[in-house]
Amino acid sequence: MSESASAARAARGRGGPSLPTRGRDPELAILTRAIDTVIHGQGGWLVVSGQPGAGKTRLLEDAKERAQAAGARFFYGSGDSEGHLTPFAPLLSGMEAAGVELLAEDELAGLESNPENRFWVLQELQDGLDRVSLAGPMVIAIDDLQWCDDATLLALKTLPLRLSASPILWIVAVRQSAMKASRITSVFERYGDIGESQLILGSLSDAAVASMVEDVVGATPDARMLRSVLQSEGLPLYVLELLGGLVDEGLISSENGVAHLIGSAVPQRFRESVKSRVSALSPQCRQILEVASVIGRTFQLEVLADMLDVSVGDLIDPVREAVDAGLLLEVGDLRFSHDLFREIIEESVPSTAHRILRRKVIDVQLARGGNVVEVATMLADSAQPGDVDAVMVLRSAARQLSSLTPSTAADLAVRALELSPGHDPERAEIVSEAATYLWQAGQAIQARRLIDKELSGAASGEEEALLRLGVTRMSSQFSFAEAVRQATIALALPNISDSTRQNLEAQLALNTLMTADVQRPVDITTASPDNLAVLATFTIARASRQFYGGKWEPAFASAHEALIIADHAQIRYRTFHNEAIFLSFMYVSAGDIANALREADRGIQETTRLRQGGGLRLWIMARSRVLLDAGRLADAAVEAHALLEMVDELGPGNFADITAIYTLVRVALYEGDEDAIRSYRADSQRMFGDEAARIRNLGSWLLSLIAHWHGEWNTAIELALPVLERLGLPGPYFSGSTDAADDVIFVRLALRTGHRQGAEAMVAFAEARAAENRPFPILRATAMHARALLTDDRSLLSKAVVLLESIDRPVVLGSALEDLGRITAESDPASAIEHFKNASKLYADAGAFNEERRINRRLADLGAPPEVESAAGTGAAGTGAWSTLSAAQRSVASLIVQGLTNRQVAEKLNLSPHTVNAHLRFAFTKLGVHSRVELAGLYHQLQSANPDL
Repeated sequence: MSESASAARAARGRGGPSLPTRGRDPELAILTRAIDTVIHGQGGWLVVSGQPGAGKTRLLEDAKERAQAAGARFFYGSGDSEGHLTPFAPLLSGMEAAGVELLAEDELAGLESNPENRFWVLQELQDGLDRVSLAGPMVIAIDDLQWCDDATLLALKTLPLRLSASPILWIVAVRQSAMKASRITSVFERYGDIGESQLILGSLSDAAVASMVEDVVGATPDARMLRSVLQSEGLPLYVLELLGGLVDEGLISSENGVAHLIGSAVPQRFRESVKSRVSALSPQCRQILEVASVIGRTFQLEVLADMLDVSVGDLIDPVREAVDAGLLLEVGDLRFSHDLFREIIEESVPSTAHRILRRKVIDVQLARGGNVVEVATMLADSAQPGDVDAVMVLRSAARQLSSLTPSTAADLAVRALELSPGHDPERAEIVSEAATYLWQAGQAIQARRLIDKELSGAASGEEEALLRLGVTRMSSQFSFAEAVRQATIALALPNISDSTRQNLEAQLALNTLMTADVQRPVDITTASPDNLAVLATFTIARASRQFYGGKWEPAFASAHEALIIADHAQIRYRTFHNEAIFLSFMYVSAGDIANALREADRGIQETTRLRQGGGLRLWIMARSRVLLDAGRLADAAVEAHALLEMVDELGPGNFADITAIYTLVRVALYEGDEDAIRSYRADSQRMFGDEAARIRNLGSWLLSLIAHWHGEWNTAIELALPVLERLGLPGPYFSGSTDAADDVIFVRLALRTGHRQGAEAMVAFAEARAAENRPFPILRATAMHARALLTDDRSLLSKAVVLLESIDRPVVLGSALEDLGRITAESDPASAIEHFKNASKLYADAGAFNEERRINRRLADLGAPPEVESAAGTGAAGTGAWSTLSAAQRSVASLIVQGLTNRQVAEKLNLSPHTVNAHLRFAFTKLGVHSRVELAGLYHQLQSANPDL
């Protein structure tokens, strides 16, 4: 063998890592800059895309060399076309291969028992990476993204943003043809325009190809040889393979440093070259490659032996031959050196033989105790209808995947349903499983169609009712109207047990509160005292009706009674979430911020301790709403943003999500954030079109407030006036928490637009409600404030201010002081100035900068400029920027610079890690920093100048 032939064969056998990378100088420059950035403490990410054979994996090898040379740790994982169901496999295996264990061995065990495990596993991964990154910069490379499991895709969608303050550079490589696939685009949708962060590897230039020829054969190609090699389409892998074919067939000679072709028998392109190389192997080697190609990209020698019914010893020589030929690599298990090699070899296997081999792979894997998840894809493709064993395996795999990748679980369950015999006694149960996974994946329409098709008339009334009960509970997270429909259909079914009927009635009672079906009574006597969970639900439903009906005292009594029942049944923080959280909303509606915040904090702590992801989301929702009313606007927005981000792990949240949007709209209006207002207008419009009356009413009110902010008075009043038709109904008339202070906003708007009768109707309603609920000062203050606006009664408005001073609603108090200043400005300018200044201070402390600016303009008109400059808009790094942080953001930042992980900060401050992440991002934006390193530098600089910081 010639020296050039030896070099080419060695390059192919090792994948060519010893050869220099040619024609990728711009991409390598971007890669080097990104690594330099992470070395200096700032995280980042890159996407490497291109055709198969374009050199994506090679660029990751270059990243490894540069990262390690610069002092960063490098971690490599790869998707597998045959193993893309195993949750987090590429990320975890890449870390484990480098000696880092992110999760304990039992972390992924028992996934079937906890449908929220995806949420908590991601929390563990985030905390583990956060902790590891404290030891120094890291580069995490994930190859073949198109073959990664859904859980890994979710991690890559969420973790880079949540760990953006940590020194972690994420690099993912993906086939260009997969970049438009929805499961791939979803990874990058949060990152905006990926622009310079995407390295697209195209064909190499002629000069780069010539350099590769010289690297492989040790001589410069002449014109004829270069033309032949350019048939490789300029893709590095094709160039190497074509050169290997030329060398193997003795078609290259070198003379005086110039390489020439001998003869005209040039191998045609890559596919023909691979087939030619395979055909030159021994029959035994060709056989093992064909069988191995059916098993997958990576395979165990023992499995291959079982497939061929031979001993492992019989495979040693043919396997060594395949390795020497550069087609297989020994990396723990055996692996094809490139996916294209496997794909081309697999194409040569006849379809009938391929189907038989695929099924035998499954049998061998299962017989060896293999994970059913790892063979589920092959089984779904190869199984025939009526294959009971296949149905069992697919259902088992779906159950294991349901918590981490419900969409994949749904696909497997639907496939199991297709394969199950029509007379299968477990068919109804399979339908239930498939529908459940579809709902969890947010595919509500598909779930409903499946149920309607499979269960109508096919199952007993009790079985169908139980299925629809489960769907009712889940659908309340997506659509209250759908929950009502499902419960109503189920209750009409024959032969339903008393227990099932009571559960359905309880769910219907709760969900009709959101759809405003006020005609359906809540009869608590129908609840069995033996079923405490149902009894608690009925009781909180009664409390809701009482509260929305204006009977606040009995409502509080019913709510406390419901929680006593829930505590007795030990379900308060386990399953009793929507109901339990209502007490916190009642407290905040009554202006009792301290008790509302106490309930929310306790809920967050308990659901975190019990690992109840859905419950945690609801309690974060409650806390964001409490912080809004408490006048802690920045913190409220942070909690709301954290809440919306949880949709990645937990799916849509409906009630939680609309409350978050409500909070963010109100904060944006108070702050005067035009971009945010414009963005949330679309969300409000979507709510305005919802089937559920409560959400529809909320959307209408938010759109009215937005129009009001823009000075679109006629639009604002048109959206607000329908509220008058709902005032006497026992249901919500304004927002999700019935904020009594909004009555004043309505009266102010109605008077401004000449709708005095509407204003009078609202004032009368507010006064009647206050009279019926005298123990609640916020209602009396609201009624006084509204009447004072209607009659310009300075004395009455002064009394309202006194009442509001005893209630922890600073923005509402500021609004009353502003109105009082306006009413007294002409007759008593000095008093008006004092009222305006007090209002300005309240607004400034709350972060309501838009309101503060309006007050300051009034003060300027009266010749009394504000005494302090607003912190709004300050963005330069320094003490001024630090002062713009909320108290919570300052606490988070101060702990982060001490070297604590986000989870450790969350535990110290009794927050969720999501909230800490959001606080940190907001703080970075305000301070103009991009990493923990920069934050620490700024913090110590400010602290040296101001020790009391």
